[in-house]
Amino acid sequence: LNRERWINYFGPVATIPLITYQQILIENNGDSEMRKRINGKAVFVTRLMSTDRPGKVKDSFGSPFVLNGDDFMPGVMIHATMFMNHLEQSFLTRVTPFEEFALIVVFGFAAGWGIALFGIRGSLGFYLALCAAILILSSALFSGGIWFNWLILLVQFSILYVWTLSRVAIQLHVDSKVLQKTLEVYVPKKQVQQIMDDPKLLRPGAELRTLSILFTDIADFSRLCEKLAQDDIVPLLNDYFDEALTCIHDHDGTVTQLNGDAILAIWNAPLKHSEHCKLACEAAYALWKRFEEFNKKDSPIPVHTR
Repeated sequence: LNRERWINYFGPVATIPLITYQQILIENNGDSEMRKRINGKAVFVTRLMSTDRPGKVKDSFGSPFVLNGDDFMPGVMIHATMFMNHLEQSFLTRVTPFEEFALIVVFGFAAGWGIALFGIRGSLGFYLALCAAILILSSALFSGGIWFNWLILLVQFSILYVWTLSRVAIQLHVDSKVLQKTLEVYVPKKQVQQIMDDPKLLRPGAELRTLSILFTDIADFSRLCEKLAQDDIVPLLNDYFDEALTCIHDHDGTVTQLNGDAILAIWNAPLKHSEHCKLACEAAYALWKRFEEFNKKDSPIPVHTR
């Protein structure tokens, strides 16, 4: 295939031997070891000149093995590396844009499928396994002289995973707020957070427990509706429920049912309360007193509870 060729570095600066002129002069004084090192070898000659930047010389460049700006590679070593790549035909080749795009699409679908299959809890292990698979594949291809930008896939998966976590977290937050607002209609606000903090209370199931129960409705509600205009019935019911539920919630009661004009409330569930009988009685008395005042001030027609 006709592909771009990339330099295949064999290692950091010291991988290719660097011999100074001083060492060559020592060889002339009988150092046979130096002769063995350079005999039959291709030798590249250069001059290294320091600059005002620590660790850097003129005609020096970065390489994949340069860390934190140290160990810049002299140009002569890059030339020697390219010479060895030519000699051994060990240049790296990069996958074609189509092949790279295909890898991104395939692994992207795999990541989406894994998150959908394993859910948000199990997807972390799948995400780590997929990242490990990418690194293994990249290493295997690199060993065969093929390079592709594996970092794109890791960034892609990381963005997908973080986005999924964020979406789920936002959805859970919204669902929690909706549930909280729904519970506040039936349960005192000070108990709502206790219920939200204890998932066991939201699970289906039953427990044998003694309860105090309050059932109340509007006396002669059918006849009352006949006396009122149609547009006045719903506002009257809304005002009635606001007043009645306030009395129940102020005394730690839980509303279990609203049916027409009727209200069913209980005490000692879902949260336990040692004085549930007393609280139920106090709520009933408060309800009676509240509607005495309600009839004097706000109601267009007297409302009596029973």
